[in-house]
Amino acid sequence: TREQLELEINGEAASSRSYHGGTRGKKPGNREELSPADARLVEDLQKVLGTKVEIRRKPGAQEQGKMTLEFYSADDLDEIYRRLMKFQSARELT
Repeated sequence: TREQLELEINGEAASSRSYHGGTRGKKPGNREELSPADARLVEDLQKVLGTKVEIRRKPGAQEQGKMTLEFYSADDLDEIYRRLMKFQSARELT
């Protein structure tokens, strides 16, 4: 669940906070503001995965949305995959 992922990530991520996410394809003046919880989630995911992460909620359906992970090379994609699988392996041990 999202709560479990947040707990696992918070255990891995540093405690300092500085939000760098945003929404793609929107003009800066029309930028949708993330909730504090989503902004924290974006930051933690970026730290753990080592890449830019975006979260966009569907208007009128706040439980739904889209998360985008950016990669810039095949090596980047492999590293993201490796880091995600690290969490899967840890869950199998518990």
